[in-house]
Amino acid sequence: MRLQISFLSLLWLFLLVDFGHAFVGPSCTKMKEALGNKPDIIFKEFKTEVCDKGCKPVIAHYDKWAKTKAIHPLIEKVMKDMGIPQHAKVIKGLAADVAKVIKQDCGKILGKGHLCQNPETLARFGNCLKGNLMPVVMGKIGSLMPLVTEPMCAKELAYLEKDDLWEKVIPKYLNMYSKVCKKL
Repeated sequence: MRLQISFLSLLWLFLLVDFGHAFVGPSCTKMKEALGNKPDIIFKEFKTEVCDKGCKPVIAHYDKWAKTKAIHPLIEKVMKDMGIPQHAKVIKGLAADVAKVIKQDCGKILGKGHLCQNPETLARFGNCLKGNLMPVVMGKIGSLMPLVTEPMCAKELAYLEKDDLWEKVIPKYLNMYSKVCKKL
């Protein structure tokens, strides 16, 4: 689940442009439609690639493994693939802020359990994650504004519309985690 936090933060940034389209490029306003149900697909992929393989992900796995082995490399890859690697630091900062909030607010849902203990726990954690993203994104809006100009949004939209991210990149990182999860 932690593998998705920073990426979902970026997605929420794209979704927030829906209410601020007067200040952003036209391609930005198409993000919500282009994303469709892809964020929900990520949660399903998490269940398949992580839970169904016997992993027991807990919040501590973020600091032990996901941050350096998945989140930061994923951010760097996505930003490079979009042609905007210079903005990776901003998104990593956003990811760090999201992780703090998630640890504080959503970690309570797990108690002494793990994300995969039952479908309800995963769903509740996912809803908590979604509910906490927008406030974090809004708190970083100043540093994120360069990402919602028309040239940037055009690059981002083109990338998000391709299947590579959803069918190869994200599943790759989830699979990497599933191979080491029992050792963490």
